[in-house]
Order: sequence, then structure tokens, then C-alpha cells
Amino acid sequence: MSRESDPPAPVPPDDSSDTALTSDGKVAADDETSLDTSASPDADAEVELGVMRTFHPPKQVGAYRVLEEIGRGAMGTVYLAEQENPRRTVALKLVRRGRATPELLRRFEHEAQVLGRLHHAGIAQIYEAGATEGDLGERQPFFAMEYIEGDTLSRYASGAQLDVPARLELMAKICDAVAHAHQKGIIHRDLKPSNILVDAEGQPKVLDFGVARITDSDQQATMGTSMGQIIGTVAYMSPEQVGGPPDDLDTRSDV
Repeated sequence: MSRESDPPAPVPPDDSSDTALTSDGKVAADDETSLDTSASPDADAEVELGVMRTFHPPKQVGAYRVLEEIGRGAMGTVYLAEQENPRRTVALKLVRRGRATPELLRRFEHEAQVLGRLHHAGIAQIYEAGATEGDLGERQPFFAMEYIEGDTLSRYASGAQLDVPARLELMAKICDAVAHAHQKGIIHRDLKPSNILVDAEGQPKVLDFGVARITDSDQQATMGTSMGQIIGTVAYMSPEQVGGPPDDLDTRSDV
């Protein structure tokens, strides 16, 4: 049977509450974590002792010139930025100002360390990790990574009207990327359509390793998960991730 005659496979609903790039290259903001401030559409804000404090987006972070905000989640804000040398467009992720708790900082820096282990065409690459000074003189970690202009997995498959063989081919590429992470001792723990983008060439890119687990014994202690603490997105979790001891999780949980 030819691909033209294959009926399109059903598309699961996108988990739109998560940060993801849309077809025009923008990132859809998380409705629960986005803040609407009257000072600026790009401003970040927090309430402390009943006083609203507004933080404006930075113009420069290290060697990166900030162009615009393209996404925001509970942990960080993502900007489209331009690196000076070599000149290229990057996605610049910063800890959200005013929310830099010790736990959040650990998770943010943990994600940078995880990405540094991974070198695969199906995983967004990290270029640099560092820290800049925030509005109040606080340390504000950031990392710069590959900017993927594409769409989420479900939206790409639906928009391109992929038939079953084409969808299976796409899934095989995603499995290759996840297998690479597993070979490097990393369990993603939050695989879902909004954490996978597909670029214009049809190459899927796995994103968001913020809750990934490193299986190396010397690294487990740095980012452990407490018993009863659920990490990830419940609708996409394996049963053992929801109800089992965190230390019992292995690579099968991603599958």
C-alpha cells in the first residue's frame, strides 16, 4: 500500500500546559506560570510581603545579546538571543528572577550538566553554561543551547498529515535519541509530545532534561528524588514512576 493511500493516524492531544515551540518558531507559554504585568509584556514579577516587584528582561547575558522572550515555565525563562562569536542564534535559558530557591538552582544546574553529556542529532545541544548578575545583584544561572525552529511532535505529525509509516520512522529517530541518553546513564523521566520538537527537515529533537535522573552512583546523591515526590507529567508517566521508589527506576521507565 502506498503512503498516499494510508489514512492518517490519530493524534494524541498536545499537553499544552508545557513550554513548546510553535510552527512560527515561538514558544507557547505555560498558562499557569505566565505572569501578566502592566509594566511590560516581557516583564517578570513576584509578590513579596504584598509588594509587586517587576523585573525587566536583560539586554545582554555574557556573550549573548537578548532579542526577545520566547517561552516561560515554572523554572526558567527562555530568550531568543544572538551569540557574538561565533555569530549564531541560540536559545538562552535563565532562572526566573525572584524564584531562585536552592532546589530550583540545583535542578537548573543539573539540567546543564545532563545536556553536557549528550551529543546526538536528536537532542538539542548545549553550548555554554554560566551565571550572570541579576537586577538585585543576585547570581542568575543561565545556559545557551541550540535554537530549534519547529513544532511539537503531535502538531508536526498532524500538520504534515503523516501516514503510519512516516510516523513510525519519526518515532524510530526519537528512540535513537533516547537510547543515546540511556547509554550515557541518563533517564529523561518526562518524555511527552511537547518535549519533542521537529524541525523543518523532519529531524526530531528531544528537549527538557530538567528532571532527568543520572544513574551514576556518584551523581545520584546530588539530585535525588524524595519518596512520595512526583517528578514529571502524570499523564505520561510509567506506573513505576508514579508509585514506585525513585531509586528503582531504570531506563525502561522512559519506554
